[in-house]
Amino acid sequence: MTSEPDSTRPWLSIKRLVLIILTALVGLVVVQSLLSSWKEPQVASRLQLYQTDLLLEGSAWQGEGLPTDQWPRLREGLVGKDPVATAQKQYEEVRQQAAEGLAEGRSLKAETAATANSSLADEANAGKPLARRVQTALTQQELLIERLDIRLGLMEAYQSQPQAAIRRWQQVRDSETATASALRTADTLIRLWQDQQVAPGDDVWLQESLDGWFEYRALEKVYEIQAQTGDRAGDSSSGDRLAQLQAQEQATAENKLVKLVLLSTVPALGAVIGLGLLIWLGAQRVLRGSQSVLQQNAGRGWEVPWTAETIWQVLIAGFFFVGQILLPLVLGGLGLGGAGLSSRGKAIFSLVYYLLMAAGA
Repeated sequence: MTSEPDSTRPWLSIKRLVLIILTALVGLVVVQSLLSSWKEPQVASRLQLYQTDLLLEGSAWQGEGLPTDQWPRLREGLVGKDPVATAQKQYEEVRQQAAEGLAEGRSLKAETAATANSSLADEANAGKPLARRVQTALTQQELLIERLDIRLGLMEAYQSQPQAAIRRWQQVRDSETATASALRTADTLIRLWQDQQVAPGDDVWLQESLDGWFEYRALEKVYEIQAQTGDRAGDSSSGDRLAQLQAQEQATAENKLVKLVLLSTVPALGAVIGLGLLIWLGAQRVLRGSQSVLQQNAGRGWEVPWTAETIWQVLIAGFFFVGQILLPLVLGGLGLGGAGLSSRGKAIFSLVYYLLMAAGA
């Protein structure tokens, strides 16, 4: 067996020295990031309400084509006895989380305002120091609370609580941090439910600012008011638009209900199949012994063509250093980040980020 040439040993020593330095640096950054993130407020997200929104949209379906005596029981099994009240409770829970995160963030912002120092971990974390990350989290929570309050108001109005809905929308309108979009939406909804008046362009704006079940409820109110006004004036076009809206909602609700059923049953079906597969493999192992599937390759060992040092190099230099330090610093220096992007934009940004990290590894 020939020994490795001496000329390669200095290179190996230098590489190991670099790996040791990178390991220490990465360890310091990761520990600092963990300690820093421990103080940051927990950010609630609309993703928590994805299934709730499907529940609301699916609950609008009237069971067209199904026996009328069976549909009420089937509907209760699919969406519950009172889906709107259930959805409101879940929205309230997310709003409470967002409000708590907002309070924690404001407290943390006041603490960090007195200290201007930032560490490498702060800079590496999305290229932003702690104070800026806290401000980004605060902005996200404020926008989320505005959106939730507008939607909670629509659920309250649907459940014959117009005064509670108006008070909630007034809170959005009177908020110092409310965006122009939220202000206009709140003003429009207050006018519709309080004054029973429709302004030109209300339907177009509500289609832009709302979606799903909430869009249908707001547009339904617009067309109902217009239909009442049109009946007095002899104009039936608003009534036709209301009928078209209801037909469109039924078609959408049926599709959403199918998605809701799939979302609810696929995980359970996968669990049943997985459990059945485990039971079958275990029973076969006991009954057939060495002839079972699990024992077919039991005598063959795995050949690993790399050493522990290669794993060390890939994890530290390729994954942690590139992904947690180098890329965030470069992207932060270029002013690129996912904070101001939409949900789809953030998903694309994350995909590109991990592709770059894989390329660097």
